[in-house]
Amino acid sequence: MEKTFSKHAVAKTHYVPYAAEGAKENSGGSTAIMIMGAILATIFAASTAYSGMKAGLTVAAGIPGSIIGSGMVGVFA
Repeated sequence: MEKTFSKHAVAKTHYVPYAAEGAKENSGGSTAIMIMGAILATIFAASTAYSGMKAGLTVAAGIPGSIIGSGMVGVFA
């Protein structure tokens, strides 16, 4: 199957990167998000360790921690 490209795509002219409406210029992590991640990681690691010592069975709490953390990022971002 032959791939064809437009003249502009190959020459990389008139390229305008897509940016969603209302997107921030620098929407990376901040200090508050890093602190929140460290606190949530500590809480969920402690709960996993406690359940491991109490019941002898551990269940990884990474997925609930990431879901809660993702929900809280909107507050700090």
